[in-house]
Amino acid sequence: LSGQYQLNRTVMNGRIVTGRMIQDDNLIQVTGNPLQNWDGQIDTLDGRFALTSMLTNRLRLGGSVDYSKRDNKSSTAEFAQYNFNSLTGAFRQNTPQDIERNTYKVNASYRIASGYRLQAGYDRKEVERTFSDREQTNDDNLWLKFNVRALDKVNFNLKAEHANRSGSDYEANELTSSENNAL
Repeated sequence: LSGQYQLNRTVMNGRIVTGRMIQDDNLIQVTGNPLQNWDGQIDTLDGRFALTSMLTNRLRLGGSVDYSKRDNKSSTAEFAQYNFNSLTGAFRQNTPQDIERNTYKVNASYRIASGYRLQAGYDRKEVERTFSDREQTNDDNLWLKFNVRALDKVNFNLKAEHANRSGSDYEANELTSSENNAL
């Protein structure tokens, strides 16, 4: 579902998408595999809303919100773990990984003169994952851009930005790492 609406000099648009991926075919049988067929299901949900407004003939403001979710509802089972060509005797469970993303953006654009534009913005991306080496990350990005398009056959762009990534600590564990040392 998507749509757009214009009110004077403001444009709003958005979309929402949902999906489901299913895998239930028979599996190739090998020694140690307890499953006859795979009961895999992943549900997805994506959405976006954006707004742009021309406040004056020179100044434009905008922003957007994006959302994405991947929900893995696949079955889990214990499988024997192989090391090269030998059986270790250890069992490990497959881990259905989920991921959820939120992205926020705000920006401004100012036309200094014909062919000269100054833009600035702030972007933030938040990601949460399950059964991953890092379950949460936050990316912040502040930027400034100067465009010159006044010269014949030449475009000039200069961009400066500062970015930072933070979030949960990196965790190597038995579910997400094949390393022997947890550190």
